[in-house]
Order: sequence, then C-alpha cells, then structure tokens
Amino acid sequence: MFSPVRKRPCSGLSLRARRSNASAGDGPEASDRGLLEIAAEPEAALPAGNSGSGAEEKSGQESGSRRWSKLSRRYRKAAPAPELEPGSEAGRLSGAGAAAPAEASGRGDEAPEPAEGEERFPLPYYLRNFLMVLEAVLGSEDKELFNDGDELWLRTFGKLSVAGQKLYVRLFQRKLNWLKITKLNYPEIGLDLTPSIEELRLAGLLQTGSELCDVSEALDLLSAPELKLLAKSFHLRPQGQRAEILKSLLRLAKQQSIFSCNQNPSSPGLAILNRYVEAIYSLAEVLTAMTRGTWSDALQIYKTAREKWIQLENSNDIRFHQELPVYLRCFTVGWVYTRIRFRGVEILQRLHMYEEAVEELKSLLEQSIYCPESRGRWWNRLSLNLHQHLKQTEQAIQCLRKGLDDVWVHTGHRLALYQRAIRIRDSPSCKKWHHLLQDLPVMRVEDVSHVMIKGRTCPGMGNSLFLMENTSEGPNLGQGEPCSTVICSVEEVSLAHYRQQGFDQGIHGEGAIFLTLFGLFFWDIIFLSGIPDVFRNPYQACPLDLYTDCFYQHRREPIESRVEFLQDAPIETLHRLMADVWNNHRNTTATLINWEIFSSLQQAQSLVSCLGGLFLSGICSILAKNLRHCRGGLPDLVVWNSHSLQYKLSEVKGPTDQLSHKQMVWLDQLRRLGADVEVCHVSAVGARSHQLSSCQ
Repeated sequence: MFSPVRKRPCSGLSLRARRSNASAGDGPEASDRGLLEIAAEPEAALPAGNSGSGAEEKSGQESGSRRWSKLSRRYRKAAPAPELEPGSEAGRLSGAGAAAPAEASGRGDEAPEPAEGEERFPLPYYLRNFLMVLEAVLGSEDKELFNDGDELWLRTFGKLSVAGQKLYVRLFQRKLNWLKITKLNYPEIGLDLTPSIEELRLAGLLQTGSELCDVSEALDLLSAPELKLLAKSFHLRPQGQRAEILKSLLRLAKQQSIFSCNQNPSSPGLAILNRYVEAIYSLAEVLTAMTRGTWSDALQIYKTAREKWIQLENSNDIRFHQELPVYLRCFTVGWVYTRIRFRGVEILQRLHMYEEAVEELKSLLEQSIYCPESRGRWWNRLSLNLHQHLKQTEQAIQCLRKGLDDVWVHTGHRLALYQRAIRIRDSPSCKKWHHLLQDLPVMRVEDVSHVMIKGRTCPGMGNSLFLMENTSEGPNLGQGEPCSTVICSVEEVSLAHYRQQGFDQGIHGEGAIFLTLFGLFFWDIIFLSGIPDVFRNPYQACPLDLYTDCFYQHRREPIESRVEFLQDAPIETLHRLMADVWNNHRNTTATLINWEIFSSLQQAQSLVSCLGGLFLSGICSILAKNLRHCRGGLPDLVVWNSHSLQYKLSEVKGPTDQLSHKQMVWLDQLRRLGADVEVCHVSAVGARSHQLSSCQ
C-alpha cells in the first residue's frame, strides 16, 4: 500500500492553490497567486536538522540538480521531529561555499553552525515547505527538465544565508511588482532587512531602484519625485529563473511530476512544460479579468489563447494526448486550453454574443479527449442558449437528446437535461415540437418529505443571517441554560430545531461527513499500490485517478469486496476498522478525510452505530464508482440520537434557496438506501429589536 507522508497543520495559514471562479473537478486549478501558495501548504514532518561535518563543498564539483538530489537523500536520513521548538538544532539547506551536510551517523545529524549574526532557530514553515518542494522535484526524474542556467540559480539560492532565503521566499510569494523598502515588515527575518536585501542584490536575485536611477536621470526619463520614490524601491528580477524555473518547479511538485512520464518521446519534456505553463498563465489571466469584471479584457485574452491552441492542436504532441489516461491527460496543454475555451463561453454570454458562444460549445462537444467530465455542463448550456437566446427550439431539442445519450453525462447534469426537455415538451408554445420528445428515456427522481421551521432574521442582514437564543455549556450542545441572543447561520437554526426533536448529536458537514467515512473504510484501497502512474511522489494526498472513472476500474475487485464486507459487518467490526485507520493515520493529510469534522473517534463511531453497515455499504459504493460527480449534493446536516440510535439526514434551505439537481438525485438515492431524509426549509420572521449580548 502507498504510504503518504504524514503531515501536520502548520501554525500559519494553510494555503492551497485557489480555485478562482472554477467548478470543482475540471482539472488542475491555478491562478498566478495560487501557483505560488503551494509553498505555504501545511508542513510535512521534516527532519530536525541536516547532518553536518563542516566540510566545505568544492565549487563546481557537482551540477546543481545532482547536488540538490544528494542533499535531499541526506536530508531524509535525518531523524524526523514532530515539532521544532525554539532553540532546537534546526538545520538548513546550504549551498556551495557553505557547510555541506554529511551522511547521518552518530551525532552527524546536528545542524551546521549559523552564519555570523544569525541565531539558531527553527526554519519557518514557508521556507521548510519551499525547500521540501525543491528536494522533491530535483530528487526525481524531473530534474532533467532543468538546464545549466537553472542549476546556476539553484546554487545561488543555496549559497544564501537563512535570512536571505527567508526573504527571497517571502518576496517570491508576493506579486512581481516594485515594492517600497519601508513597507516590508517581516520581524521573524529581522527588524532591519537592509542586509538581506543587499545580499539578494549582490546575488543577482533582486533589483533595487537605485540601480535604475542613474540611467533614468541620464536619459531624463523620470521626474525628481519619481526618481526619489524609485530609489527607495526594489523587486525580484523578472528573469526567466524566477518566472519560469521556480514557478514551473512548484507546479511540477503540485501536479505530481508527470512531464517526464508518459510523454511523447519525440518531443522534449522542457518544451512540453513551457507550453503548459504558458497555458496556465493564460487561464489565470482570464480568471483574473473575469473576477474583476473587465469583460472586454477577458474576451481579448480568451481570443489570443484560442489562436494559440489552433496552432497547436494538430501537432504530433497533441495527438499523443489521447493515448494518455484521463488522470494524466488533465496535465496537458490541451486540457488547459479547453478550460480557457469554456471560460470563453461564459465571457461571450456575458457580452450577449450568444451565436459565438454556441459555436464554441459545439466545437468543444465535437471532441472528447479533453475535459470529458464537463460535457454535461456543455450540453446543458448549449441547449439553454439555443432555446432561450437564439429561439432555435428544434436545434435545442436535438441537443438535449444528444446530451441524454452521451455516456459522459452523469447524475445532476443528466437530470437537468431531462427536466429541461420535459419543460419544453409540456410548454403550450412548443406544441409543434412535442413529437420530438415523446420517447425520451425516463429519469425518475422521487421527492422526499419537507418540513418548515421559522427563524428570526438579523436586522440589516437580509435572509442570510438569523438570531437565536444561545445556551450556556451543558452535557451536550444546546442543553444548557439560555444565556444570550447570537447571530447564526440557517444551518445552526436547523440544528437547534433538531436538538428540540431529541437528536443530541448533530454536524453541519455537507459532503465532508460521508467522504470522511468513505476514506476511513477504504483507506487501504484508496492508497493501493501497483497501479501505474497514480502515485508520482510521497507527498500526494490522494491517487491521481481519484476523481475519474479509472479509480473504480483500477480497483473494482477490492472495492466490491469491501462493499460486500460492510453490508454484513457487525458494528463492533466497523468500529475496529475505523479505529485502526484513525489511530494509525490521524496526522496524515488525505484529500477525502477531514479529521476535524468529528470531535473524536468516539463521535464518529457513534454515528456509524446509527447508520449501520448496510446503509454505509450503499453510499460507499456510489462514491467509489463516481466520486467526482457524487462528492457534491449530499445533505447539509447529519443528526442522531446516541442513545436510541435514530438518525436523520437533512438538506437545509433558506427563504430563497432551491434544491439543485445533484441534491435531488442524492436525496432520492439516500431514501432508496433506507435513510430518513428530509428538506428543512427555514422561513424568515422579523427580529423585533432583540438586543445582542455575549455569554459571560
């Protein structure tokens, strides 16, 4: 079984590449900012320090990638420390001309002596993670993607002092703009950053404004105030080393290092990587423009990217993409440009260019190599544009029929297409086309029970926030004495309602609850080894095929065996299986598992006692077969009585909310599995000037 690296939450922000305006599961997501934030993810358990002999590395003896690979191997030999306390012997990765680590043996795992003026403190999480990424990539086969110039940068960075490396990584995480020296404030690096800035400048990694002032003054390009401002500014050099090498390197680490794997041997890997990175930046630019609402700029970026794709799509490299499994194909340039093109559809629609949007959607649907899981969304959007905006009802009906016959259209998207077709069929204004919709494949989704409760709205906050009587602490949540009136969400109002109904336990977790249970019961199957190319490095939190149909296909036999086992397993056996995974992997980051969703293992076991093996086997089977589409739409609340073992699954809807198609499908499936499910509607009533206070 593959064993992912155990990770701990870091004291700083847990940052992951942001998914700006992107639907979940469309492939790798990155904005320009998110690309850099990989270095600030939760820190892995790192060694307490390098082993140091104090010997000086001979200049020029080793290439950069080989040297870093060696450092990586030595670094891994050092004993891991669960925490690095202030004053501990925390080593740092040193470069040519600095103390190089020796093989770990005896007392050789001590950190090298700090440079003059530096104190011995543990490395901050952002630098440790940055170094971890460097080691992971340059210790792999992907180091072949970097040339001599890249290795020169690596050696330069390795020679920096700890303070210099800290400052560089801090600046690296910021936008590549001119910054005022007086605006920098990193007290963990130093109160006076001037020495570190000068170190970076002398190393050629940073450019100060004073270097440009003489040229600007000689050419009379800037005014005196502008020259004064420039003299007090600096920025990281916008050279290829930073923009292409580091960002590409971090992207390699995030995207599991596949550019030297399963690629066309006739095309250099570096060229493939560069085209991919260029496409990623174009996607980031489109998303940024859309977020800002600058639709004309977004349109131009989209058109430029589309032209680049037209020039590429008939090349040998692109034709090779269809030979890759879908979980590697999502890391290709064609996949990224396909996502840009669908963003282009959104842009065209926003600008009321519906004919152009329809043509782009038709073009997307003519291929099935890239983003096949998005075809349901494309069919739905195409039918809407044809019917409502272009008034081409017959073409819209043909589109709906093709979409319903498309094997890539799943769950909620299929239901949306079916319901749209039914609305057209039953519309009096569309009688002339009724005969085209008489033999539709029937898709029945039965409704569940609905309850209505009232919630007092918070004045001035519309219907998004409510007021509720808080309670002091009691043996269970909500069992104490009333203490004050607090502001709460619609889900918290519903939880209070279910507590009054006798459910002493309740969690607002949406899909996280059942995804966590699925992860606990299928841990060994999720991390099953021996499947080609699904695990590319030890820092993965999930296999690459997790959100594709390949996940089930690759593990069909063990999944079916586990589902059958869960059906008849006694509760005590289920508890033991959960405890084994919980106790052995509690600090390991895994994509499906939210270790904080339950207050304790005992609470999770209490819920499982209520759900039972038969129900759990059914829901786990659904998730295993189609995790990408089924991870969304699960009910908001799970409430249960730990004594009577009664439970209820509830989808909560505020005053103006409606069920999505995925939620309709899930509620029907859960009801069929025997669960007690309902939709809880919270209607808004006036607050009538209740005073807010705090619990004492």
